Amino acid sequence: MSGRPTSWSQVPLVLSVEEAAEILQIGRNGCYALVASGQLAVVRIRRRIVVPRQSLEKLLGDADVLGTDPPSIDNCQREV
Repeated sequence: MSGRPTSWSQVPLVLSVEEAAEILQIGRNGCYALVASGQLAVVRIRRRIVVPRQSLEKLLGDADVLGTDPPSIDNCQREV
């Protein structure tokens, strides 16, 4: 995968665990921990472990995480 995707349509149907970790912005070991705990569903094809795009979407919920920028600091209001 080249560059960080900005929408789900740019994410391949299946990814390696390393690619999924890159999208989640976590380490490779952290992503394997999600797999081991059952929080991130994977498919095993022979010796290869792939992460379906659908699994990432489910893990992150229905929020449009990709393509949505966090609010800028200028737009945040602080209550005193």
